[in-house]
Amino acid sequence: MATTGVVEAWKRADPPLTEPMMRWAVASDVTSALLDLDDGRLAARDDAGIDTAVLSLTTPGVQSLAPAQAVALQEPANDAIAAAVGRRPERLQGFAALAMPAPAPYPDSWTRADQRRRTRNHCVPQPGKARRRHPAVSSMLHVIAG
Repeated sequence: MATTGVVEAWKRADPPLTEPMMRWAVASDVTSALLDLDDGRLAARDDAGIDTAVLSLTTPGVQSLAPAQAVALQEPANDAIAAAVGRRPERLQGFAALAMPAPAPYPDSWTRADQRRRTRNHCVPQPGKARRRHPAVSSMLHVIAG
C-alpha cells in the first residue's frame, strides 16, 4: 500500500525515477492498486482466494527519505492503514511503518501504532545484525521484549 503523500515524496526524492522500485511504485499500472485500500483491493484478494491481507507500506517505504520527512509521513501512512483495518477488520491486518532514518521516535510510534491504529506488527532491525545501533533502537528493542 501507499499514500498519496508518500508517493509524492518518492517522486521528489527521485524525479527522473532512476530507481526501478521507485518507477514501479509511482509510474506504473500498479500505482493505483497501491493507493486503493478499499473495494478494488478487496476484490483483487477475493479473485485470488485470499481471506485476510496484511497492509504494509510498500518499498521503498519512508526509509529512503530524509529523517524529518520520514517521520512526518509515517503517521499518515499508519493512520491510512488503521482506517482501512477499522473498516474491514475481518479482512485486513496492519503492519506499521516506522521512520527508520530517525530512530528516536520509534518507541512512541510503536506504542501509538499498537494502541490507536490496530496495527500489530512492525519491522525492526534484527538484534546483532546492525553494526551500529542508535540508542533509541535499543530502547525500542527493550519495549518489544517487554
